[in-house]
Amino acid sequence: MLDRLRKAGLVQRGPNPADRRSILVRVNPRKLRKVKALYAGINRELEDFLAATPEAELGSVAGFFTRMNAIRANLPSE
Repeated sequence: MLDRLRKAGLVQRGPNPADRRSILVRVNPRKLRKVKALYAGINRELEDFLAATPEAELGSVAGFFTRMNAIRANLPSE
């Protein structure tokens, strides 16, 4: 998917100054309006889903991702 977005000129890849092993992907500023339009439907569906999900469940999901991120942050670098 990322390759298709890059070929369409919607995103740009570049070096990550903080970690030379990785790259950063940025939205092409000249194409930002088009990118927003492409994701508008997905964003609306996500907003509807989140609005219909009980807050306690959202808290559980957020807690899960917080724990997973902490575990990932403590993994040794390859």
